[in-house]
Amino acid sequence: MKADEIQGLEYSIVPLFEEDDYSFTELFHEYTKLNRANTHVIASRVPAILRDPKLRAMMARSWKTYRGHERLPLPSPHLGEMTLEEALRNRCSLSSVPGAEFSGDPINLADLGSVLGYSYGVTHSHPIQGLHQVQHFRATPSAGALYPLEIYALVFRVEGLNEGVYHYGVVDHCLEVVRKGPVRDEFLKTTTYYDMCSKAPVVLVVTSVFQRSLFKYQYRGYRFIMNDVGALLQSFYLVTTALGLGTCALAGFFDDEVGNLIGINNVDEAVAICFLLGPLK
Repeated sequence: MKADEIQGLEYSIVPLFEEDDYSFTELFHEYTKLNRANTHVIASRVPAILRDPKLRAMMARSWKTYRGHERLPLPSPHLGEMTLEEALRNRCSLSSVPGAEFSGDPINLADLGSVLGYSYGVTHSHPIQGLHQVQHFRATPSAGALYPLEIYALVFRVEGLNEGVYHYGVVDHCLEVVRKGPVRDEFLKTTTYYDMCSKAPVVLVVTSVFQRSLFKYQYRGYRFIMNDVGALLQSFYLVTTALGLGTCALAGFFDDEVGNLIGINNVDEAVAICFLLGPLK
């Protein structure tokens, strides 16, 4: 089909690459649909959860902790004077701006803490009725307030922080040391965007802990997890833009290799997306 024949047609009906087989995608989409049969099963779980204090307590504790690992407190989050309107207008991916690139300079620890805190940190907490426990709510919304995502920071060049792999401890707003030592060269072998990644001082790796959503929403929960990922990416973009940093979401990576790098099993918890940030040239 020639370019002039495409004009006026919706992209979805243009017969390009007709030999591609999308049957697995279509089948998975069917499994994640809500219908009149499975909605009763999902709906029945809500009162069951509300009646069981242990389940309610489990839902409220929606974060991962590396017990026994070194914990480094982060500075309190801060933002500049940029308005939300300005952040929305200026938000863009580095890869979409001709000639734009990271400078290769480090970022400071305060900016990294602000990105994490204002994207997925705790904003407020409420006591849970009947339990000696609180429910923490985050800067980014989550379906059912289940917060199935975790954030790891691959630190290459951050002032006041050694190179290594860190996990974001959301409740205490801290970094938990997962692995010390240089990891940049190892990460660069896992991505198809070598040039752009080589100058980024930090890569945020977002993972999904599936059971946090699936136990309540079953297959439908996978859609909710991906919705959560999209919402978190927008938060990343807006906060980094407000701080004057360059940004780019990164999907060009080998999933299991990145998972191995941060030390997850790639089954119960798997990599969903990466996010680059750093000063611009």
